[in-house]
Amino acid sequence: MSGFAFRIESVYPDFEGFDGTLLAGPVLQRDRNLSVGDLLTVPTVTGHAVGRCAGFPLIRWGENKRDWVGVVVASVNAAEVQIGSVAEARESA
Repeated sequence: MSGFAFRIESVYPDFEGFDGTLLAGPVLQRDRNLSVGDLLTVPTVTGHAVGRCAGFPLIRWGENKRDWVGVVVASVNAAEVQIGSVAEARESA
């Protein structure tokens, strides 16, 4: 892992106010900040999908989820995302 990575613990399709799928989970690697437009590689049941970071909805996590992140990813089918897998980011070109 390098850059920014998080374990996918929750998936929300069509999150209100955003165009894309919301992926949420604990941050595993934070060598740099994740930014809108960065590419995320998301493990799926058929391999992986690459989508652009489309935003960061403000969500209140419980005390036991202080290091969680919520990221909206465009072009990723929520039904195919593997819960428990690790999403990794790379800077946009």
